[in-house]
Amino acid sequence: MILKIKGRLMIAVMDRKGRVRDFRVVNNVITNLGKAKVAGLIGGLDTLPVKYVAIGEGDPLYPGSCTTESATDTQLGYETCRKQADSITYYTWQVTNDTVYIQATFSSADGCTGIRNICEAGLFDDITGGILFARATFTPILVDFDVGDKLWSGWYVGVYA
Repeated sequence: MILKIKGRLMIAVMDRKGRVRDFRVVNNVITNLGKAKVAGLIGGLDTLPVKYVAIGEGDPLYPGSCTTESATDTQLGYETCRKQADSITYYTWQVTNDTVYIQATFSSADGCTGIRNICEAGLFDDITGGILFARATFTPILVDFDVGDKLWSGWYVGVYA
């Protein structure tokens, strides 16, 4: 039997009053290094869980300009903020606990600053550097962290046959 890994990202911008200004649902790519990481976790050769979420602007010279995600990606194009997930829980899709849900909300309290054109997000196994497990790109979402905007993200990563 061949197992497959599939991920989906939900992402939303909320203003300081909690009103949703923008909401997206996009598929992501599990990277080649991410697939290798799963094999390492199964075999006990790797022990670092994928529990960090990062967001970015794609290109430092042209913020909001992201290249399409690829299995060969090893990092975000231009990472602007990373944090440990706020929560990680199991979710049932086809069989009990075959999917993990990783949620993180980014704000100025997490060190996110400025007006950002966020167009990419990724899952990592470390707070700095580390292995890029999955990456998603999307049309830019304008977030002004300095006036209290928050960027909410929820990732579903499922394993199925």
